[in-house]
Amino acid sequence: MPTTLPTAFSTIIRRYTTEISLILLTLLTRIPVVSHYLYSWDAAQLSLAMEYFDMQQHRPHPPGYIIYVALGKITNFFIHNANTTYVTLSILAMIATVLLGYHFALLLTTRRPTRRRFALIVALLLIVNPYMWFYSEVAATYIFDSLFAALFAYLTLRIIKHHNPRTLLWFTLFLALSGGIRQTLIILFAPLYLFALAYLLVRKKIRLGDVALHALVGAAAITLWLLPLLALSGGPAQYFQTASYHFHSVGSGTSIFQDATWAVTWGQAKDVAKTSLVALNVLLLAPLLLLLRSPRWLKNWSSQQSSQQNSRQVRRRDIWHRHILRNPLVYLFALLLVPSFFVYIFMHFGNPGYISSVAPTLVILFALPLLLYPPRWQILFGALAILAFLTTFLFYDSPFLKSYTLGAKIAQRVNRADNWFAYHTRAKVKSISDDFGIHIEAARAYDPATTVLLTEKGFNYRLPKSEVWVRNGVDYFRHIEYYLPQYDVYELFWRDRRYFHVKNNSRLQIQKSTFVPLPPSTETLVIITKDIDRDALAASNITVTLLPDGQKLFTIDMRDRNRIMYAGYTLIKLAAPSIIGTEYADCPFCFQN
Repeated sequence: MPTTLPTAFSTIIRRYTTEISLILLTLLTRIPVVSHYLYSWDAAQLSLAMEYFDMQQHRPHPPGYIIYVALGKITNFFIHNANTTYVTLSILAMIATVLLGYHFALLLTTRRPTRRRFALIVALLLIVNPYMWFYSEVAATYIFDSLFAALFAYLTLRIIKHHNPRTLLWFTLFLALSGGIRQTLIILFAPLYLFALAYLLVRKKIRLGDVALHALVGAAAITLWLLPLLALSGGPAQYFQTASYHFHSVGSGTSIFQDATWAVTWGQAKDVAKTSLVALNVLLLAPLLLLLRSPRWLKNWSSQQSSQQNSRQVRRRDIWHRHILRNPLVYLFALLLVPSFFVYIFMHFGNPGYISSVAPTLVILFALPLLLYPPRWQILFGALAILAFLTTFLFYDSPFLKSYTLGAKIAQRVNRADNWFAYHTRAKVKSISDDFGIHIEAARAYDPATTVLLTEKGFNYRLPKSEVWVRNGVDYFRHIEYYLPQYDVYELFWRDRRYFHVKNNSRLQIQKSTFVPLPPSTETLVIITKDIDRDALAASNITVTLLPDGQKLFTIDMRDRNRIMYAGYTLIKLAAPSIIGTEYADCPFCFQN
């Protein structure tokens, strides 16, 4: 008798109850907290790339992320909102990471009563981990690092456990395709792939002739995304010129192999360590709690791992060789962590999101000591860790916590030690989204036909009655370009005295000059920035409008003014291609009849 659809559906539900529950729990924890505006400058560039792809214009920035943009373009066909599109991809990537982490933990443990409980604890820890929670709520590519780290870990573990060469073929395919989302993934996980290949070769599960097949599959998968990327970038020469310039400008000052000093490397090492601690949170305590346990219990566990020998008769050298040097799991975890840490410490660590490539591995590795706990201890510590994760993400650095004196003091102390701890919270997701959203909606109230929007980069400011210089670290230009394309938008640079100009998604104009030509119809100049130095406020006759959440909007009335000075720049309304008179004699692009 053929199986009916409801029967098949109920069978799937019963068989995959745990997986379906994990998917629903991930969705329930993500959807209420999602960001509503693009998270960063890079996110805005990736959104602009969906309209037209131009890597020279950093739509997106090098090295391209072409599969990620393509996935966004396909998804956006149904959603029609770039931020929601990319956040949807982040949530889906997080769901896949959780499921892979769950099955990795199942495969890792062999003791039947323990494996399911441990795998479920690992999956729940991944779901509520504040660091991974943050990057699954915003439009960013970093959570895909976690996805592929979990995928490659799972595939390698299957190779170790089952010696199946077909699994290596899947590894080859996914590693090659991952480069179309983030090219660095190929570099970070190539050592793990070579280990999996060598593991099968040594055990004669794969022949040298099969290696050629894997190479062809990998080359074909890379070609699938590389050829369109080269074509959209103006050809191979143009692509590699743009990419190499970007990598040199970004990495030369941070790589010890180029121009960076050991002081820079030490600073990056500290940042990597701090961000890793943020990702681990209270899981750091799991290995330490083993010291409180009885040595007899550890001895019993050791005897279970090598049941054929009495633990008292095993020599230290045998333990070293059997459990470390000859244990493929040691190499698995080492190759999941060491390449990423090496690159981030000695070459470049530009964003705390980079740790996403090791976050799932760190969570699983530091959760492994739970296997040594009695069942009640496993459940108790797992529950406490989950509660700590939830509290950190949902309430840390929130108005609720700050309403209590003790909570505010704790948050202040922790922030002073590591501001990235407060960065990966629900409050930060909301504040980033609100910051961009409030300014964009306030600027939208002005007529684009008579309004010019101005942003700035690298500027410092002093507040009234203060001599402390504060760096303006927020960059609004790309967000305004994306959300308000109908306006003339300019960005002024402090260090090298140049400016950007764009309108209606046209090609970005870059001029190295302190003279900035404005449209002749300009009546209002709206400056979108965090704050403006007190002297510039007075000198340029700037009006300050208070916005919600303590934000500010700055405007200059240009109706009776053709020329103003602002922060070392001269902004001029050009009435015609040529200007009569001597007022603009010092302007390089103005000329007289």
